[in-house]
Amino acid sequence: VLDLELKNTGTADAQHIELSSYTPSNWTISYNPAVVETLAAGETVTVKATLKPSSQALNGDYSLTLRANSKNAGNVSEQFRITVRTSSVWGIVSIVIIALAAVLLVFAVKKFGRR
Repeated sequence: VLDLELKNTGTADAQHIELSSYTPSNWTISYNPAVVETLAAGETVTVKATLKPSSQALNGDYSLTLRANSKNAGNVSEQFRITVRTSSVWGIVSIVIIALAAVLLVFAVKKFGRR
């Protein structure tokens, strides 16, 4: 969850601000609220952006662009760099399985000998 602050630095009210984004493939993002109907001059509003990476996302950095488009005040966009880190649990489980297989092999050779 990202907390985004929209601030109207102009001298007129901004009308119907729609939030959109450019995300990596199969990522989803939702905004609460998705549209800010009016933002008075000098005012700030906080919007919550909920970002969900793809279930197939690999470790690494991803670029995300968020946009705010207003009917009368223009467009603003910001780029973010998001780092994805996956759990190392499966790596540890794999190492344990390989170690158990090696121990079992050594045990079998000692018990039955080489033939």
